[in-house]
Amino acid sequence: MKLIPKLTRELKDENIKKRVKNIDFIYDIPRDGLSYGQYERQMFFAEFYPNELVSIQYPGKESSQTNTNIRPYDFRPKLQLSNGDIIPDLSFKNIWDSLIDLSNTSNNIEILKLLSCEFFRIAFMIDYQKSENLIFTYRDINTDINKQYESSHKIYLYTPNNYIITLLQSISPKIYGASWEAFFMYNDLLALNEDCKYFYNNLQLTNDRLEATKYIKSGTGRVNTMLSHIHVLAFITGDAKLTDLMNSFLRYRGACPISKVNDYLKDYMYI
Repeated sequence: MKLIPKLTRELKDENIKKRVKNIDFIYDIPRDGLSYGQYERQMFFAEFYPNELVSIQYPGKESSQTNTNIRPYDFRPKLQLSNGDIIPDLSFKNIWDSLIDLSNTSNNIEILKLLSCEFFRIAFMIDYQKSENLIFTYRDINTDINKQYESSHKIYLYTPNNYIITLLQSISPKIYGASWEAFFMYNDLLALNEDCKYFYNNLQLTNDRLEATKYIKSGTGRVNTMLSHIHVLAFITGDAKLTDLMNSFLRYRGACPISKVNDYLKDYMYI
């Protein structure tokens, strides 16, 4: 079955345009009067099932740092379950643990590779819905009052692959108590925050948007985050060596992007 395109220079060129559009969207959201840990805001992005809400909460912790690493556009994804519970913020470790747990539940390697395909789609924003002039609902945490915000920026929104979702549901109906759709969108927003962080870091150093764009186009941010998920899955399926995984961690200082994703997912790729 062919689910995703082969990774090419053309795909990277198309992807960087979408990434920068989404970064600009985050830069433009209203922040007046907000501060991390005191006055924060949630902006809602999706409701896949009744009362299951995916949002971002901002400003994030790194927006309040006093050293040169301050990142004023930092946020964190939030996921409210259908029962109203909000899952704890997920680290990369938590996400990778969930992938290992899934592999222990099923010995079906194909399912794990399909999961990799969805992370690949997130890495390169494949089939994302292009939207503009959207009205978002947001809530100030201290007041618990819902308000609306209309963005003038285009934004590309994650759209799940229903075939992959259906197969994953057949093995595990939910993950962390959430739907697979919400889990993947959580990862998409996590990847967007990584893009914002590294784009701003480079922009702060160079004061040049073109240079900042080139910096994240190399893979830093969204792409390396999702390719790290895929590398962990490749190790679980026996398609990647532990030494390669560890060397990638050392090289990328906390990320471990797979270098030969076209080889790993070739059976699912079309040209």
